[in-house]
Amino acid sequence: MKLRITMLIILVVMAISTTAFAEFSDVKSDASYYDAVKRLSVFGIMNGDNFNKFNPDSMLTREQFAKIIVVAAGLSDDANSLKGSTVFPDIPSSSWASGYINVAVSKGYLTGMPDGKFHPTDKVTFAQVCTVLVRVLGYTDQDLKGFWPDNYIEKAKIIGLANGVKLQAVDGVPRWTAAVMINSMLSANIKKTNPQEADKTFSQSIDLYNTYIVLANSKTMEKLASNQIMTDKGVFYIDDDISELELGAKYEFYVKDDKITKVYNKLNTMKNYTVISASDTKITYRNDEGNEESYVLPDKTTYYYNGEKQTYDNLKNILQSNTSIIFGENSSKKGYEYALIFDPVYSKPEIGSRLDISKKKIGSISYDDDMAIIRNSTLIKAASIEKYDVCYKITDIWGKNSYILVVDSDISGKIQAFLPNKVTARQLQIDSKTYEFGKDMELGKIRNTTLYNINDEVIVLFGYDGKIIDVLYPDQDTTNYGFVLNYTDATSGDSHIIKLLLPNNTTVSYKTKDANSSYKGTLISYTKIDDEYISVETIPYSTSSQYMVNKDERMIGSNLVTDDVKIFNILSSNVDSDTKVEILNWADMPYGDIPSGRILHVNKSGEFGDINIIVANDLLDQKYRMGVVSKISGGRYSIMVDGKEYSYGGNVTSAQVGTAVIVSMSGGIEAVLGITYSYNKSTVIQAYDSKRIKINDKVYRFRDDMVIYKKGIDDNVTVISKDEMVRDKTYADVSLFLDYNNMVKMILISDV
Repeated sequence: MKLRITMLIILVVMAISTTAFAEFSDVKSDASYYDAVKRLSVFGIMNGDNFNKFNPDSMLTREQFAKIIVVAAGLSDDANSLKGSTVFPDIPSSSWASGYINVAVSKGYLTGMPDGKFHPTDKVTFAQVCTVLVRVLGYTDQDLKGFWPDNYIEKAKIIGLANGVKLQAVDGVPRWTAAVMINSMLSANIKKTNPQEADKTFSQSIDLYNTYIVLANSKTMEKLASNQIMTDKGVFYIDDDISELELGAKYEFYVKDDKITKVYNKLNTMKNYTVISASDTKITYRNDEGNEESYVLPDKTTYYYNGEKQTYDNLKNILQSNTSIIFGENSSKKGYEYALIFDPVYSKPEIGSRLDISKKKIGSISYDDDMAIIRNSTLIKAASIEKYDVCYKITDIWGKNSYILVVDSDISGKIQAFLPNKVTARQLQIDSKTYEFGKDMELGKIRNTTLYNINDEVIVLFGYDGKIIDVLYPDQDTTNYGFVLNYTDATSGDSHIIKLLLPNNTTVSYKTKDANSSYKGTLISYTKIDDEYISVETIPYSTSSQYMVNKDERMIGSNLVTDDVKIFNILSSNVDSDTKVEILNWADMPYGDIPSGRILHVNKSGEFGDINIIVANDLLDQKYRMGVVSKISGGRYSIMVDGKEYSYGGNVTSAQVGTAVIVSMSGGIEAVLGITYSYNKSTVIQAYDSKRIKINDKVYRFRDDMVIYKKGIDDNVTVISKDEMVRDKTYADVSLFLDYNNMVKMILISDV
């Protein structure tokens, strides 16, 4: 029998998830048939009922079996086209099973009964199931010796379809047993048309699924997009609904048009190693207890290095400190079938001038006292890092083991050429030699029409790969802007003092002849005149009512944010002391909409207007609190903050009982900074539990310190618990107030 090669099987039951098995309440994970049910459910061959039950002990009927086998054979489209009347008088044209029965009969899988009827609701027998499965695999009566049904039952046992099944020929077949047998059929080899043919499983013959090893993803291979993986059978896209696949694991996938749309199962377990040191193919690694052990890599294992197969002899040229190795166990679970080897992961390079010893940071790189810092194969102290050193934090792919590599490679010379040109420069000629720009070079500064021109004297810094990571002018201060912490007018002459916080988190003071007390608390650019004096220029602030932050895509609004963005976050601005400012990393930024007043300025650079500097006002809620006006009496306000009531004698413009406000605190309320407005509001709470709330079809998580206020019909404001909120009740107002991470910080409910 010729099997029809089709991929339609996957499209049969659209209700089936494209990603994962929906657990049936009556199929336990330790059941002997669990894996079989899981596979058939994922691929839409056998499904449960509307109550999330598989009904494993129910007897399979002949019409049910007809559908199952037609779907399993990839003939669902045929069944849909053949719906209607049948040759059997007991199958009405309106029957849901008519199309499946017509196909099953036409293919010779099933036949009618001696009385000329089909008997759709009769139990299907063990003999019938064996017969059909053997026929689907391509075998006919001519291939078998003996008489039916014994010949088909015997063949089913030989093929492995009935292993462990203890049924007689006339016995009915429980659904779980059918699942086990059909699952075995998927992995069984189809009949060969000639002896020279390679073995092919039934699943392979209809393109149901194949096995794949995940060799790389976008985190380990730059050329891959976030929705791509590299496997041992090529590069594929991943359906949006599929969860992240484990690197190094072997899976059963269904692939259509270069996209993985279904994942059946992970077939093995992994063992991870981080190399401390290597000698030939012997590695030293740290075990789970933190102790060092040695291990000789097995020579019978297949090795992949960054997605490419490697010979065993070549491993000695690959292994180095912080190399990551993922072993995939073999089917016997007594060794490893394959191993994936990955180079150490290098952070974005930071220049030595960005070292801040007090905070143990080199730009965005953090270190501790136990972390090794290596330059020219020698351990050094952080204090030994020099101005033009290029520093990397090097980890394994899991980010668990790390050290700092310091590269002290730089040259000075005159620019002779930009190749192929300045706008699309990929190389830079210094004196008589040509050097390639690395991936970490900010090319926007090269394309700047006023900077870095032919015959300019420059310093070129190189990374670990020998490529350019930065170009500087001699004696150029790499931090030509800063935040003004304080400004002091000259007591005599014209030497004003300006105190700056630089992007490398160091504080410096300069003299300036530029007199302007409004510099304090602002971002400025400056040019060094000499070691003492600078000339100052203000940086005009660009403000907006609010900003939308997309952390994953590194965007604010429609603008990309540079890798080395500096975020100056203002915490206080006292007249008589330094402005208190901290420098945040991009990882510290809140998600989503940032309300008006939180981001004061974004500085855009380069031809694309990428954001490289941000000035923020208490971005992380370290300075201000949210509260609710609970009483107004005699010109004084009672304001509840964090569930406690405080008295405030100042003016709160437009405030009424139940108005939400932002306050600054120091023991009591220092000041009311203004009215704050909810992020989302409704009149109905759709759902809530101890950790979250749903309004307007959107779910928000609670902070641990979240407070709920309720304004009653008597105008009293009280603190209530989560249990006192009422689901589906129509309130006058339910307002949510969020923190910087879009978690609920305060809820205000009004009955009036």
